[in-house]
Amino acid sequence: MVNHGGGILGRGNQELAAILLEHLRGQGIRFLLNTEIERLQGGAACSARGTRIEADALLAAVGRKPNMESLHLEAAGVRRNDKGIVVNRRCQSSAKRIYACGDVAGRHLFTHLAEHMAKVATANAILDIPARMDERHVTWTTFTGPELAHVGGSEAEMK
Repeated sequence: MVNHGGGILGRGNQELAAILLEHLRGQGIRFLLNTEIERLQGGAACSARGTRIEADALLAAVGRKPNMESLHLEAAGVRRNDKGIVVNRRCQSSAKRIYACGDVAGRHLFTHLAEHMAKVATANAILDIPARMDERHVTWTTFTGPELAHVGGSEAEMK
């Protein structure tokens, strides 16, 4: 695994990430950290430092970007940015009667949070029950073997 950062799970709990990294290394998975792939050449990936990585297959995980072009949000008065539709703590967009939740709202891209956002948006939009997002207690789960999970901020964030 090649990662341009100095560790894995950059937005996750780094104490848990370090435990997972050692576990995966123990299973024989090789990690090249602080490494960027510069080019593909003859069935190998070549790093900027000259490391040549032979592989049968390559998976490039380059992130996610919301696909909103066909929604014509500007015509509806909905503000957006490069992360998605801009919403307040009630999941309401800049257009009073339009709500957004999940990955398209550009917050933490987790299934758990998307479900919570859907409940908040539904309560506000349909049921007229005032509900707000509370991102201080977000459940984070990383579906690996072993699975990692934590709730709320890390020790470093709390300090």
